[in-house]
Amino acid sequence: MVGVAAVFRFAVLSATLLALNGVDTVLAQSADDPRLGQDEFDLQGRSSIVLGAGARGLGMGGAFLARADDATAASWNPAGLSYLLLPEVSIVGAHNGFDTSSLFEKSRSRGTLLDFAAVAFPFRVQGVTGSVQIGYQRVIPFSETRTITRQRGETKLEAQGGFDVLAFATGWRLSRRLRVGVALNRWTNGFYQSLDRPLTDFKHSRQQVDFSLRGFNTHVGLIVSPIDNLNLGAVGKTRFSGDVRLRKQRQDSYGMPGDPSQSTSNAIDNGDIRIDLPAAWGVGVSWRARNSLTISSDYTRTYWSKAWIRNFVTLESTLPGYPPPPPALYEKLPYPLLDSSQSDTEQLRFGVEYVIVSPRFQIPLRAGYISDRQIFLSRGKAPRFNGYTAGTGFILGPVAIDAAFLYERGSITDESSVQITQTTRRLIFSLIYRHTACP
Repeated sequence: MVGVAAVFRFAVLSATLLALNGVDTVLAQSADDPRLGQDEFDLQGRSSIVLGAGARGLGMGGAFLARADDATAASWNPAGLSYLLLPEVSIVGAHNGFDTSSLFEKSRSRGTLLDFAAVAFPFRVQGVTGSVQIGYQRVIPFSETRTITRQRGETKLEAQGGFDVLAFATGWRLSRRLRVGVALNRWTNGFYQSLDRPLTDFKHSRQQVDFSLRGFNTHVGLIVSPIDNLNLGAVGKTRFSGDVRLRKQRQDSYGMPGDPSQSTSNAIDNGDIRIDLPAAWGVGVSWRARNSLTISSDYTRTYWSKAWIRNFVTLESTLPGYPPPPPALYEKLPYPLLDSSQSDTEQLRFGVEYVIVSPRFQIPLRAGYISDRQIFLSRGKAPRFNGYTAGTGFILGPVAIDAAFLYERGSITDESSVQITQTTRRLIFSLIYRHTACP
């Protein structure tokens, strides 16, 4: 259901279909239509599309907008690419876990994914230094295996994929005090998921969804250093409207337990859907108190209240002996909640990094905190979750290996006054290789 682990949120947006019993189909325009429950998407772990990737930034609570200075910089603040002095290769993997509980159900979700991969090359042009990067990021992940336990039985969800970005980015050091950067993002891929659930003692439903997305947006950033060791950062991501192709299949089985059952099916293939993903911005400050100690803080906001999906359709169940009904059409709905109003999300993040330095290697120690306002409404207000991070790593020559862990917990109260508690755990690993030419 709900709850978003945002900072390190990277966490994962994971999609879920909550299939409801079918009803008669009509042309519908209301965001309160109960049929939409079968297609409500669950934003978990990535309600802020400002957040970047990598265990170093996430270990510092995601407070990395003003400090991004490695191969993951383009995902946080592309201006940080200007810090790179050597070619770098970066790979990031993540394991996500979400546990949700209420009086009436429990949900457990697990997923593992490639979160980020990039290659960056530094350059110098007439005294101006910088870098270019080609990268991949799974901005909104959907890969998961989820089990929802209710009194009626277990619902099982298998999902793969996510909303991915292929980015070409560059960062420039224009002066000692000013760095700028920009990334052109090609949004691609989507998700495939299969949902099996009991609807009544005599009815079982299996649904499959193939949701693909295409679109472009840009990511701009700057870093200003008014004095040595102090960075001020700012980033912005543009809103964009993407093309969606939605394929759905649904099979409903009827019959007494143990008796041969009747089954019916329904399907649709719709390529006329548009999705408006929101703009986002963030600001940050980072102070290097001394060479081994860095303290950072960020604020980000994502305008989910202005996110929509257009020409959306639901797929109804079919009764035995009757032809499949046509789908219900919705010209414009809030995305991703579909059936209720949604708020903008915001995160306030704090982080610290201390590096133990020896002649042969370096060991960083990191910690962070996030105050995370959710996309969902609880008693008319957007609830806040509290998140905590810890991280460490090992730097030996040209290789840096980092790991970070996120723990976030919070609760909301739904329209029926039922309290829903969600716990998010995320484990992130990063590998960065800096190439040095042989003498």
